[in-house]
Amino acid sequence: MPDKLGGNFSIPGQLDFINWRMGLDLVDIPFSGPHYTRTNNRIDSDPIFECLDRAYGSSAWFRDYPDTKLINQPILFSDHAAIILNDAADTDFIKRPYRVENWCLNAPAVHDIIVSNFSMFFPGSPMYALSRKLSVSRDRLLAWCVSHKKAWGINWKQLVFDVSLDSQSLCSRMDRCLFISTKNEKVCGLKGPRPRYPRVWKTQKKIGTISKSAKLVDCIKGLSNVKEEVYGALDAFIAWDLEFPLITVKKALKTLEYEKEWKRIIQVTKWMLSKGQGRTMGSYFTLMNALGEEDRLDEVEELWTKLFSENLESTPRMFFDKMISIYYSREMYDKMFDVFADMEELGLRPTTSIVSKIGAVFQKLGMMDKYEKLNQKYPPPKWEYRYVKGKRVKVRTKLPDESSDENVKELNEQAESSDTGIVASDSDKEHDEQLDETAG
Repeated sequence: MPDKLGGNFSIPGQLDFINWRMGLDLVDIPFSGPHYTRTNNRIDSDPIFECLDRAYGSSAWFRDYPDTKLINQPILFSDHAAIILNDAADTDFIKRPYRVENWCLNAPAVHDIIVSNFSMFFPGSPMYALSRKLSVSRDRLLAWCVSHKKAWGINWKQLVFDVSLDSQSLCSRMDRCLFISTKNEKVCGLKGPRPRYPRVWKTQKKIGTISKSAKLVDCIKGLSNVKEEVYGALDAFIAWDLEFPLITVKKALKTLEYEKEWKRIIQVTKWMLSKGQGRTMGSYFTLMNALGEEDRLDEVEELWTKLFSENLESTPRMFFDKMISIYYSREMYDKMFDVFADMEELGLRPTTSIVSKIGAVFQKLGMMDKYEKLNQKYPPPKWEYRYVKGKRVKVRTKLPDESSDENVKELNEQAESSDTGIVASDSDKEHDEQLDETAG
């Protein structure tokens, strides 16, 4: 069996090492287990397996320790396999009592069992009571450990046997790639489901994602605008996460949006979407808003066309509002009318801000007939909802031409002091007529 599979077969210094070993009259110590003890774990390229670690001994040493041998463990969690040197003969297998394994000691149920058992009362001497408590605790811990071993523990013997069996056939590149994939699946499967981040409203302050999102923002703030540099820093930040930290990235985007770091928002959002994560309407809206703030109109229109064509009848109303606002600020009135026409064709009722912007454009262009039709078709709502101390309250909508009582009072005072004056309202006229009748 060759000492290396895949990669470059020429090893620098190999002949010098062989000459050194033969000059000292060193002999290989026999081993048992898998032949290859190191791999590069690369599936995208040609995986490399080699017998990198060995042990040698002299003839005099072998006379003193004739039963010495190496035990090569299979490659499980690292690139290298564990190697055990045993200089004694194998002893006969001795059956011992079952012992509680270490993984049980971290479970809260084990602590509860110990506390409840040691709070029990046993009549007799203190030593007898202690022995009874230890005996009951041992029996209950044994029962709990056996019942939860399948769900919590790892059968190391079965894992080592399966991986060692799969490592016997590594001749072709396909076999080596298949072995690495199968090994990773078995290791992850025995560990159970991958831990997931708790929901936002259940996170604890010590292990929450707020501090992590702040670290993410600080990580990319000092970088240049080079795409490779930013993407590399983001990849390094999540390199040790078992799953994509979506909540952390979302919070970081909110922080960047509050600080108006539009370029960073575009970079982080595109990086997140390139990973296949966060493909929601909220993420696309954040990207569209940042592109609009950076005056990258071509990319905004490209993103809008893509989203509108893919979600023709389910495009949220806020996207229409955002596109009309972008065109309105740049005085691109024809495209405003096109977006508004798409809303009417889909039967989507425009918001108050959309109606006001379209109406302002009609007035500016002198289209008063269309302005009147627009107000007749979409009159301003009489009621609106506001949040007062966290509660949703229904209040009457104040029309744009209406003024508060304080403003009316101020205008009346200005009218009395000025020469031109202001036309009085109906209520003021009735009040003046009542005063005249009283005086008469």
